[in-house]
Amino acid sequence: MRKAGAIAVLTMLATVGCSQSTVARRPLAEALVKPLGSPSAPSTSRESLERTRMEMEARLKTAPDDAAAAVRLSDALLRLARATNNSGLAVAAERALLPILNREPDRYDARRMLATALLSQHRFRDAIREAERCRQIQPRDAWPLGVIGDAHLELGEYDQAFAAFQQMVTMRPDAASYARASYAQEIQGDPVEALRLMKMALEATSPNDPESIAWHHVQIGGLQLAAGRTTDAAREYQHALFIFPAHPMAIEGLARVDAAHGRFDAAITRLEPLARDSASPSTVMFLAQFLREAGREQDATRYERLAEATWGRETLTRDHVKQFAGLARR
Repeated sequence: MRKAGAIAVLTMLATVGCSQSTVARRPLAEALVKPLGSPSAPSTSRESLERTRMEMEARLKTAPDDAAAAVRLSDALLRLARATNNSGLAVAAERALLPILNREPDRYDARRMLATALLSQHRFRDAIREAERCRQIQPRDAWPLGVIGDAHLELGEYDQAFAAFQQMVTMRPDAASYARASYAQEIQGDPVEALRLMKMALEATSPNDPESIAWHHVQIGGLQLAAGRTTDAAREYQHALFIFPAHPMAIEGLARVDAAHGRFDAAITRLEPLARDSASPSTVMFLAQFLREAGREQDATRYERLAEATWGRETLTRDHVKQFAGLARR
């Protein structure tokens, strides 16, 4: 499995809930703030996500009880966390939701979003717990099954993960469930079916959701690269960058294509700016690998230590990277 980015893969639209409530008694569509990227919601382009973030933060400053603003802010923060390799934004998403849930414990869309924030922070048992609470409120909503499956997958509990994904696909075949089914097939050793399902997920994604479209192209690129089809992989990564410029997972993918062709200096050049700004541990580990292939053993070892020291975080902060500054210039 392409472990790097697996969490970011599956943390995109979720939101969560609790026990019986007036929200739960209304039809599901009426109980939810529409996710970003859906046809009648704001776009998920980088500019739109930043604008939504600023607008919702401003709304909450003047109206702290605005639950819809908190849910939409959390959605934008989680999208930006994935698109910028900044896991601190997932913590901010949780913090935006908690005051609302303290006042309205059964606010379904806020609880459903909370499950995603917990998943993004690698708090897998907490995410499962919240998603199960959501299923008690809205058993007709397929999304909590995705959160449950994602968390079990990351915990290595594959039987529970695959069962949740299959139930999700049966209940609601859409981009989110197809992507999860793709991961299940990849893990079970069927890359052809995994690629087919990920392409279906891409086709099912709203054109108003460029962040997710780019993400799906990155996943397809990863499957192509794993199969040795580097030209196809590069095309997918370039497509992702065209749709969502500077997407870190696409940059990392192109660096891996360079390395597959023995172009280690080119791969290093791609990854060094990403590592300096806000790199995931996987990015730094790839950089260490490519530095070693280029004969820069000392630099490689230092980057490996940096990644290992912070592997519990999704992102290495600028301050951490500064500890190892100057490696590329030696």
